[in-house]
Amino acid sequence: MRVGSRKSLILAAFLLGGPAVLFLFSQLRGNIAPIRAVQDPYPVFADIAVDPINNIIAIGNRDPQGILIFSRTDQGDVAPRRIITGPKTGIYATKGFTVNPARKELIATVEARGVQVNRNLGESFVGVWNYSDNGDVPPKATLKGPSTMLIAPRGAALNLKDQEMYVIDKVQNAFFAFALERILR
Repeated sequence: MRVGSRKSLILAAFLLGGPAVLFLFSQLRGNIAPIRAVQDPYPVFADIAVDPINNIIAIGNRDPQGILIFSRTDQGDVAPRRIITGPKTGIYATKGFTVNPARKELIATVEARGVQVNRNLGESFVGVWNYSDNGDVPPKATLKGPSTMLIAPRGAALNLKDQEMYVIDKVQNAFFAFALERILR
């Protein structure tokens, strides 16, 4: 048998058998029921971060524009424990989330209010709120402006071992590392 016909035979077997294998896999491993669910009658959920140590789930929401804080064990049709929303927050939309369990802080990459109107991407920022914040509360710390090199932050992650925060910037197709002690004084 020639190499070309062997490759064709393998390709044909894969194409014919592939869907069956995928179907079987989905039946055996991919179709798993959740252990709990939280429903919102008017959801526009965007992002999520979980802190199992302090038992919270933070969710970015677009209506109301802000951050919803739930207990990690909530289930059913429950109201958030706290909502961070309003003009002082500066939030038009959250674009990414992380949490700092040691300091009990939410860290969100935020598209600022007014960006949709004037297209001023430089108004987007990284904001830090306490877990206990509720209502129209400004962030306790922000990361924005020319010196940060951030134009459109879209995701954040923490490296607590090295005390660094990494932020993705959509416009620059880059990520930047920041020292946490300089942001969170």
